[in-house]
Amino acid sequence: MGAFRLLVAAALVPLACSEPITSPPAGLRVTTRATRVAPGDSIPFTVINATGDTVILARCCEFNVAVDRLAGRGWQEYRNGAGACLAWCSTTIALAPQSGAGGSTRIADAGTFRLRLGRLSGSTWIWDLGSNSFEVR
Repeated sequence: MGAFRLLVAAALVPLACSEPITSPPAGLRVTTRATRVAPGDSIPFTVINATGDTVILARCCEFNVAVDRLAGRGWQEYRNGAGACLAWCSTTIALAPQSGAGGSTRIADAGTFRLRLGRLSGSTWIWDLGSNSFEVR
């Protein structure tokens, strides 16, 4: 049954790569080591699952990463996770309880940004795993 669920989840990734931010479960977080980077530099991030449950995350070759840009007092979608949601490589990653995984992305434009990762909640992709903010200058 677990393999079937992952197969179904992988099929759904391209259909829902831009769900809005909600509230992730306590203990599930994304952090970047960067506070300021130059345009085009690698921005490493880590997703930590400090919960007692396995979490299914969106992945396409690496993690699918949505990027939000600070605009005035709120966040606007700068790049959604759908850019990496290609049917030929859409898979998922099961992040076990009390574990973590890492990835990286790049941003060419200047501004204040945050990253978001998608997680499977029931049969719906929720893009609520937001990172700390960082500057690209």
